[in-house]
Amino acid sequence: MDTRYDECEMAMDYMAPPAPVQIFKPTEATVEYQEREYYTECPSSEIRKIWFDLVDYYKTNGNFSNFFSKNILEIENNFSEILFLLSTIDLPFEAIKCKTQLENDILKVTVSTRLIVLSKEIIEEEGIKSE
Repeated sequence: MDTRYDECEMAMDYMAPPAPVQIFKPTEATVEYQEREYYTECPSSEIRKIWFDLVDYYKTNGNFSNFFSKNILEIENNFSEILFLLSTIDLPFEAIKCKTQLENDILKVTVSTRLIVLSKEIIEEEGIKSE
């Protein structure tokens, strides 16, 4: 019997790679969420008139100074658009003095600069009795 062969076979057993070790655990099923608004819908279908007003104003004047539009309330439900639009409007950073006058349930506000006023009116519903 050849001992060299046995020694070689024994050496090969020592050099054999170890059995594979599992280094991760399989994960459970997950759910993937993604924003689909810009993926499935064409954003150009929702361009609001305010942005056309802004582009026309810039083409005419070359800057956004004193820009204002009657279509400003079109973007009341999109926070990013509101912040961007407010960055283009020339509003003062300091509180301005204004004169208010109430006559016959009409509030008159007089200011020396441009102003955005948002108001909410509460109207009593007919047929509902207040207690």
